[in-house]
Amino acid sequence: MRQISEETILSVDSFMAYLSNEQVISLANRSKEKQPHLQLYFHSFIDSHATPKELAVLDVLLIYMIRVYEYEYGEIAEIQNEIIRANDDKIFSFIQTEKKRNSLSKIHKEIKKQASQKEFIYFLESIVDGESHFTNPFRDGIKPYVKVGIYSLMIIQNGILENNNQ
Repeated sequence: MRQISEETILSVDSFMAYLSNEQVISLANRSKEKQPHLQLYFHSFIDSHATPKELAVLDVLLIYMIRVYEYEYGEIAEIQNEIIRANDDKIFSFIQTEKKRNSLSKIHKEIKKQASQKEFIYFLESIVDGESHFTNPFRDGIKPYVKVGIYSLMIIQNGILENNNQ
């Protein structure tokens, strides 16, 4: 799968930078309408432990992921729950198997590698880590879950695109 270009990431970031709070909320609502199952899945990584601010930043991350993929590859049809569950089962099974053999950081790195969008991952991680866009958007204990959620969504979207290209 071809990498998302830095130009696409910067273009979407530039677009997002000039939106008002109301426009961001409107865009988040449209993203939820476009990909409701993906949004629920993404929220499930931190939902029960998240503050309202963390959930709002999670919605912004989802906007970035949907927009960047659309700009780079074209619109993706609504991703159904069955596809998300199948992917989640694979990731959960991988984590359970590897947890017996490796450290959690190695598991984290392997899932990140499977997401296979290096530049875009670095961009989103900089937001999660509070290095850009937001000051301390997530508590330290929540960050790893948000990152695994990002990688999981990328794996799902990459799989959909690969299936569409066959």
